Amino acid sequence: MRGAEAARGRTVESARARGARATRLRRTRAGRVHRAHAAYAHRTHVARVRRAQAAPVRGAEAALVGCAQAVPVRGAGAAWVRRARAAWVCGAEAVWVDGAGAAWVRRAGAALVGCAQAAPVRGAEAAWVRRARAAWVCGAEAVWVDGAGAAWVRRAGAALVGCAQAVPVRGAGAAWVRRARAAWVCGAEAASVCGAEAASVCGVDITSVRGVKAAASFGR
Repeated sequence: MRGAEAARGRTVESARARGARATRLRRTRAGRVHRAHAAYAHRTHVARVRRAQAAPVRGAEAALVGCAQAVPVRGAGAAWVRRARAAWVCGAEAVWVDGAGAAWVRRAGAALVGCAQAAPVRGAEAAWVRRARAAWVCGAEAVWVDGAGAAWVRRAGAALVGCAQAVPVRGAGAAWVRRARAAWVCGAEAASVCGAEAASVCGVDITSVRGVKAAASFGR
């Protein structure tokens, strides 16, 4: 009987000794180094992912208005322009925008035009136009673009089209243009909106819009 009890006692003591030994190992320098390496690897991975998600658009000066110049967008996070020859032009070409967050233009014939305005984009995802008075239209109304999430147009009566048809934008996220024939231009055709001077579009000289640097030359 004593032998069995002694055996059980030795077994219990062995388990306790093993637990104590494991605890001591966890508290040793080797354990601390192991945990430090794991934490460093985790932080490095998180930082790498965040840098990739916040990578700025690396186009050729990333000009939204280039007039027949294809602007390759290689930014990580949101692949805004997925077409090889996607040009944010002033002409009649259509801009196919897919976008990871908000589909900007869902119509095939919708052309993002800004005439002589060249708005450089250096932000990520939502921060597209950081200008205070960036005018996306060629008409009399200037659209105030803030670029914070879905609150792009903060004016109540902000018209994206300054000519025949006014397209009020009230949606959030992807609901940008709810009209069936929404055109981001001043008229039915946008072929006449291209050029360095881009003067007298819809009777308004948009080169005089303050706060937005006008492009001196296109095709750069």
